[in-house]
Amino acid sequence: MHGPARNAVLDEEALAELSEDLGDAFVPFVARFLDSARGSLQEMRGEAATALWSAVAERAHGLKGSAAYLGAGELAACLGALQRAAQAQADADAARALDSVAEALDRVAPLLEARAAG
Repeated sequence: MHGPARNAVLDEEALAELSEDLGDAFVPFVARFLDSARGSLQEMRGEAATALWSAVAERAHGLKGSAAYLGAGELAACLGALQRAAQAQADADAARALDSVAEALDRVAPLLEARAAG
């Protein structure tokens, strides 16, 4: 039997395991992640607009790890693409990657919120 694709919007099995591991801390953990992700996206847009590529790459890297931990594979993959584009200082690629990150976050956020709500 094959596991979920690494770039699936949300790995429900991984999220269920995390929920079990964190117990009562799961709901605030998800809320903090989503707040952080939304804030980081805005920060990265501003940093990209002023060509602060190392800041974009660093922020994308950190958020990518958190997304992967939550089982948000598509978001993690998009953040990895953004990190690479920022490291290469590729303006057009970074702009597309930022849009992809925003779209992936829009897809995974309601799934995470629903899972956290029970």
